[in-house]
Amino acid sequence: MTVCELMKGLDPYALVGLDRDSGAELWRIVADAGRVPPRVTATWHGAVYGFTDSGPVVLDGRTGMDRTATAAAAPFLVNEYFGVSAAPGSRPEGKPNYTGRSRQVVVPAIS
Repeated sequence: MTVCELMKGLDPYALVGLDRDSGAELWRIVADAGRVPPRVTATWHGAVYGFTDSGPVVLDGRTGMDRTATAAAAPFLVNEYFGVSAAPGSRPEGKPNYTGRSRQVVVPAIS
Protein backbone atom coordinates (compact mmCIF):
# COMPACT_ATOMS: atom_id res chain seq x y z
CA MET A 1 0.00 0.00 0.00
CA THR A 2 1.11 3.52 -0.78
CA VAL A 3 -0.73 6.53 0.64
CA CYS A 4 -0.48 9.94 -1.01
CA GLU A 5 -1.58 13.19 0.58
CA LEU A 6 -2.59 15.79 -2.00
CA MET A 7 -2.18 19.29 -0.56
CA LYS A 8 -3.73 22.65 -1.33
CA GLY A 9 -1.49 25.12 0.50
CA LEU A 10 -0.99 23.70 4.00
CA ASP A 11 -4.22 21.69 4.05
CA PRO A 12 -4.87 18.27 2.52
CA TYR A 13 -7.64 18.26 -0.07
CA ALA A 14 -7.40 14.54 -0.87
CA LEU A 15 -5.91 11.35 0.50
CA VAL A 16 -5.37 8.48 -1.95
CA GLY A 17 -4.56 4.83 -1.29
CA LEU A 18 -2.69 3.01 -4.06
CA ASP A 19 -1.91 -0.66 -4.60
CA ARG A 20 1.79 -1.21 -3.96
CA ASP A 21 2.33 -3.55 -6.89
CA SER A 22 0.06 -2.24 -9.66
CA GLY A 23 -0.24 1.43 -8.68
CA ALA A 24 -4.02 1.16 -9.08
CA GLU A 25 -6.08 3.51 -6.95
CA LEU A 26 -7.78 1.59 -4.12
CA TRP A 27 -9.62 4.48 -2.46
CA ARG A 28 -9.79 8.25 -2.24
CA ILE A 29 -11.01 10.68 0.44
CA VAL A 30 -11.71 14.12 -1.03
CA ALA A 31 -12.60 17.23 0.98
CA ASP A 32 -15.47 18.03 -1.40
CA ALA A 33 -17.12 14.64 -0.78
CA GLY A 34 -18.28 15.52 2.74
CA ARG A 35 -15.41 13.95 4.64
CA VAL A 36 -12.26 15.76 5.72
CA PRO A 37 -9.10 13.99 4.53
CA PRO A 38 -6.82 13.41 7.50
CA ARG A 39 -3.21 14.55 7.71
CA VAL A 40 -1.17 11.33 7.74
CA THR A 41 1.31 10.87 10.57
CA ALA A 42 2.34 7.21 10.03
CA THR A 43 1.48 3.96 8.28
CA TRP A 44 2.19 0.48 9.61
CA HIS A 45 1.00 -3.02 8.65
CA GLY A 46 -2.05 -1.84 6.73
CA ALA A 47 -3.09 0.91 9.15
CA VAL A 48 -2.99 4.59 8.19
CA TYR A 49 -2.68 6.89 11.23
CA GLY A 50 -3.54 10.57 11.04
CA PHE A 51 -5.63 13.42 12.38
CA THR A 52 -8.24 16.01 11.49
CA ASP A 53 -9.44 19.00 13.51
CA SER A 54 -11.86 16.56 15.16
CA GLY A 55 -9.04 14.36 16.47
CA PRO A 56 -7.00 11.26 15.59
CA VAL A 57 -8.09 8.63 13.05
CA VAL A 58 -6.95 5.14 12.07
CA LEU A 59 -7.87 4.06 8.53
CA ASP A 60 -7.67 0.65 6.90
CA GLY A 61 -5.03 0.96 4.18
CA ARG A 62 -6.87 -1.37 1.75
CA THR A 63 -10.28 0.31 1.97
CA GLY A 64 -9.77 3.83 3.34
CA MET A 65 -12.53 3.18 5.89
CA ASP A 66 -12.17 3.92 9.60
CA ARG A 67 -10.51 0.97 11.31
CA THR A 68 -11.82 2.10 14.69
CA ALA A 69 -14.59 4.53 15.60
CA THR A 70 -12.51 6.34 18.22
CA ALA A 71 -8.74 6.48 17.83
CA ALA A 72 -6.67 7.27 20.91
CA ALA A 73 -3.74 8.93 19.14
CA ALA A 74 -2.17 9.88 15.82
CA PRO A 75 1.31 8.43 16.31
CA PHE A 76 4.27 9.52 14.20
CA LEU A 77 6.27 6.41 15.18
CA VAL A 78 4.59 2.97 15.37
CA ASN A 79 5.61 -0.64 15.90
CA GLU A 80 3.81 -3.76 17.13
CA TYR A 81 4.04 -2.66 20.78
CA PHE A 82 3.46 1.09 20.93
CA GLY A 83 3.12 4.41 19.14
CA VAL A 84 4.74 7.74 19.95
CA SER A 85 2.31 10.64 19.65
CA ALA A 86 1.76 14.25 20.66
CA ALA A 87 0.54 14.52 24.24
CA PRO A 88 -3.09 15.46 24.88
CA GLY A 89 -3.65 19.04 25.95
CA SER A 90 -0.61 20.54 24.24
CA ARG A 91 -2.72 23.31 22.66
CA PRO A 92 -4.80 25.90 24.51
CA GLU A 93 -8.09 24.21 23.58
CA GLY A 94 -6.82 20.95 25.12
CA LYS A 95 -6.16 19.11 21.85
CA PRO A 96 -2.80 17.55 20.94
CA ASN A 97 -0.44 19.64 18.82
CA TYR A 98 0.21 17.30 15.88
CA THR A 99 1.84 19.90 13.64
CA GLY A 100 4.38 21.59 15.90
CA ARG A 101 6.50 21.08 18.95
CA SER A 102 4.80 19.33 21.84
CA ARG A 103 5.39 16.84 24.58
CA GLN A 104 5.33 13.26 23.34
CA VAL A 105 3.68 10.25 24.96
CA VAL A 106 3.87 6.53 24.34
CA VAL A 107 0.53 4.81 23.72
CA PRO A 108 -0.25 1.10 23.32
CA ALA A 109 -0.43 -0.19 19.74
CA ILE A 110 -3.81 0.64 18.21
CA SER A 111 -3.86 -1.15 14.88
